[in-house]
Amino acid sequence: MSSSIGQIFVYLFGAIFVVSMISNCPSKQRTRNNVETRTVMPGQDLAEAADQFDLRVLESLLKETTNAEKFEERLNGGDPKLHNLDLDENDKVDFINVNEYGSGNTRGLALSVELAPDGAESQVQEIARIDIEKESDSGGRYEVRGNQSLYGNNHYHRSSFGLTDALLMGYIFSNHRSYGSRWGHGNYPGSYRSQNRQPTKQYKSQVNSRTSGSTLTQASKSSMTTTAKSPMDGRNAKTVRAPLKNPTTAQKSFQTRNPSKRVRSGGFGGSSARPRTASTRKSTSPSIRRSAPSRSRSFSFGGK
Repeated sequence: MSSSIGQIFVYLFGAIFVVSMISNCPSKQRTRNNVETRTVMPGQDLAEAADQFDLRVLESLLKETTNAEKFEERLNGGDPKLHNLDLDENDKVDFINVNEYGSGNTRGLALSVELAPDGAESQVQEIARIDIEKESDSGGRYEVRGNQSLYGNNHYHRSSFGLTDALLMGYIFSNHRSYGSRWGHGNYPGSYRSQNRQPTKQYKSQVNSRTSGSTLTQASKSSMTTTAKSPMDGRNAKTVRAPLKNPTTAQKSFQTRNPSKRVRSGGFGGSSARPRTASTRKSTSPSIRRSAPSRSRSFSFGGK
């Protein structure tokens, strides 16, 4: 009798122990926490700012234009369109300003975009510079350098020129008053007409005829012996929304708060352990693309 009672107590204790272990064991989670995803929508154009301006088109401009003002005019107008930059992503192509610099046998052209001011602070983004060195009475060499934020480090294109082959070179080294663009954000030549940004594939197809025969050689470092000081050297606007190859700290901070609209939020992945209210549905953060920016005689007042 006593042994039977003992067995009953053993069985009872074992059952209690098993139930206790099961109740204290963490249950297998059947749901996942909210996870923000970054979704690329079909057909989205995610090209970086550098893909919107092939610097090799500048070679043909040096050969065809007669002065810096005409250079600026053709760069911003005419057909085919030579650049497709839209640094503030308002779907309108930016106006690129051109400014001459240098003296003697060392000259240059500075290319930049002026965006809307941030409060009282002006926002000027250098795009590229063209350094030109006269080596003899008949010619010399030149080098195009893309701004580091847009094109990454050490982005150079270089070539030689003859004063009789490149019309602009004869002007650059002639006795004249250096050209400085008079235009800025919201203030454009009366004949300027604003242009819509094109899909990147379409832009590249258009400029292919201007770049296919280019004599420019791409390089990772400068070959110039001397260069003049560009007035736009290192100017970087913090309010650039377009994806950049090498953004500054200020540009990264701005893009975190103002992400590129070319990448939309994918919302949440998986399911949530708690119901999603209207407020939680609206709380998803927008996705950001991590970055690894004369108007011609066809020009009308208005524009970007």
